Amino acid sequence: MTMEAFRLVTAEEPSIGRQLDLLSELSCYDRDGIRRLSGIIRQTIEDAEVPADLLKEITQWISGLGERAGYAVRSSATMEDLPTKSGAGQLDTYLNISGSKEILRHVRRCWSSLFTERAVTYRLRNGFDKRDAYMAVIVQEMVHAEAAGVMFTADPVTFNRRIVSIEACFGLGESVVSGLVNPDVYRVCDGGIVAKAVTKKDFAIIGLPSGGTQQIVLDREKQRQPALTVLQAVHLAQLGRLVEAHFGHPQDIEWCLCEDNLEIVQCRPITTLFPFPVVEDQDNHVYV
Repeated sequence: MTMEAFRLVTAEEPSIGRQLDLLSELSCYDRDGIRRLSGIIRQTIEDAEVPADLLKEITQWISGLGERAGYAVRSSATMEDLPTKSGAGQLDTYLNISGSKEILRHVRRCWSSLFTERAVTYRLRNGFDKRDAYMAVIVQEMVHAEAAGVMFTADPVTFNRRIVSIEACFGLGESVVSGLVNPDVYRVCDGGIVAKAVTKKDFAIIGLPSGGTQQIVLDREKQRQPALTVLQAVHLAQLGRLVEAHFGHPQDIEWCLCEDNLEIVQCRPITTLFPFPVVEDQDNHVYV
């Protein structure tokens, strides 16, 4: 659902514009003011009526997906993943949501998460214009993962662009993103594993048949098993290089493993890397 849907809904609520004007006048250090105004805006959005023609189009599309299947309802804001700044993790995503009514409710919750206290503070601190903040929402069929995690096509610790760093856990990748477990770590360079650390992973997050997710305790034997084989880690790194080549920039990628198939579910640019200096020769250059 593009940001136009968000704009249509918020345009029907003139009070949101007035609250945004007040919000833009606040200092990023005024936590009480930000909390109060952002809370009002969030509640207004979650209670807002969706225009009838838009509601019809959305419900028809969702009905065609299959009412019983589980879906991820994911936020995607215009200011979330810029080439030089990233507000990743500030906005809400909901997993394994079933049925048109629940999907629509969680779409509204994604829209309203654009105005969490932390997201508003981030935009004020970085001088973003309030008029540039819009929210798209992605509804994806769930991959009920046996393993999942994140992958960086440049090592986030050393900034080495030749190394792909993979973090892996059992179940859904939310275990890694939320910090529930210390994931396995694989570092891959030129088609081979150069470093590997398998951790004790006590928990996993899984999707429930009735919808939603649940945290479970893993069997003792499985807790110490690697979430990926060496071949799977190498293949995943190859997929990461393809994604990187497509976008032309090192990527932060979320992935899943389901029935031996590796699925890419999200990617964003890595914004913490220093830029390469411009050179006019073909010599090798080393940057520290």
